[in-house]
Amino acid sequence: ETSVGVLRDIDIVCGRGTNTQYHPGNEAFRSLIKQHQVQYIHARRAEKAMIATKIVGMIKSDGSRFVKKDKARNIWYDIGERKSYEKVCQSLRDFAPE
Repeated sequence: ETSVGVLRDIDIVCGRGTNTQYHPGNEAFRSLIKQHQVQYIHARRAEKAMIATKIVGMIKSDGSRFVKKDKARNIWYDIGERKSYEKVCQSLRDFAPE
């Protein structure tokens, strides 16, 4: 866990609750996910991995970070590459149209 200091508007907050839902970075994240969902849903397994990796790259290239709060230590930390990828994949599945 790497402490990231202050939470920024462009960061994607991981966790539950309304704070994450309405955070500007999370709103932008959901918008980006929606742009790639149809392609992701119709893709083969290997293509799905490429789409998710591309999205993580787009987010990180903008300077955004996937962060979570350690409430015990009262710090924000970067969740790392693997968990960021998993968050993108999960979001692509969760927000999919029926």
